[in-house]
Amino acid sequence: MFQFHKKNVKPILVLNFLLMLSACTSFKPERLDYQTIRVANNITMEYGVYTPPGWTEKESLPLVLFLHGGGGNHTSFEKFKTHQYFDEQITSGKMPRIILLTPNGKNGFWENWYDGSHNYRDWVLKDVMPRVQKQYNTLHCPEHCHLAGISMGGFGALRFAYFANNTFSSVSAISAPILNTEENEQAKKSILIRLLFPLGKIFGPNFSESYADEKIEDVWVHDNELENIRLQLIVGDDDTKQIIKANKRFHNVLTENNRQHDYIIYSGGHKWKYWIPNFTEVVNFLVTEQTEQLLN
Repeated sequence: MFQFHKKNVKPILVLNFLLMLSACTSFKPERLDYQTIRVANNITMEYGVYTPPGWTEKESLPLVLFLHGGGGNHTSFEKFKTHQYFDEQITSGKMPRIILLTPNGKNGFWENWYDGSHNYRDWVLKDVMPRVQKQYNTLHCPEHCHLAGISMGGFGALRFAYFANNTFSSVSAISAPILNTEENEQAKKSILIRLLFPLGKIFGPNFSESYADEKIEDVWVHDNELENIRLQLIVGDDDTKQIIKANKRFHNVLTENNRQHDYIIYSGGHKWKYWIPNFTEVVNFLVTEQTEQLLN
C-alpha cells in the first residue's frame, strides 16, 4: 500500500495518477520477449523477459523477478529504456548477466486479493515463474533466484519473499511504501485512492495486511525462515516524505533487532530516471554478492 499523512495526500495522488496515465500512452515494445499465460478463472496474465546481449538458450543464468510500481505494467521496464541501461552495464562488466522477468500486476499490489478474484502472488510464483525458468534455462532456486521491486512493487517484493521464503535468496525493495496502522487509517479516508486502487477488494474492509498474515516489519524481524534471505532497502533523499519516513523506520527496526540488511539513500525522487542508475547497485547486491557467498 501507500503511505499517507493527511496533509500530504494530494501530492501522492497526483504522482500515482500521472503514473497511471503514463502507462496508458502509446508504446510499442521491441526488445523484451513478451508472452501471455492463462491462469485461474480463465484470466490471462502478461509478462516480459529480458535477456542480456548475446544470450542463447545454452547459457544458464540467475533469474531476477522484477515487480513494477503503481500505474506501471510488464512493459514499463522497456518503456523507460531500462533494458538499454542493463545492456550497457552488462557489456561493460559492471553488472552480472541475468534473466529478468517482469510480469503485469496492474494496480493489484502484487497481493492475493481478499475477495478472491485476483491472486497475483500465486499467479507469478506458481504459473509464470516456473514457465520462464524452464523456457530460459535459468539456474535453480532459491540460490540463484532474486527479487526486486519499485514503489508498489517494493511492497510486493517484501511480501513475496515472506510467503515464498524458499524461492528467493535476496530481495531489494526500492522506494517501498510500508504502512503502519496510523498510515493505513489515513489511506482509507482518501476517495481518490479508493478509485485508483480497489483497496477493499485487495486488503479487506480494514485495508490491512493482517487478513493474510503479519505486517512486513514484524515478519522481517521475527520470522526465522527469512533469516537467510538477504535484504536491501533503497530510498531517495527526495522521495515522498511518507516513503522516506517508512524506510527509515523500517531500517531502524531492523537495526535495533540486529537484522542484517543494506540501507541505501540515493540522490533523487520517486521516478524512473532516479531508479534506473541504482539498478547496478541492486543487481550486484542481489546476484554478485550472493554468488560470492556461495563460492566461499
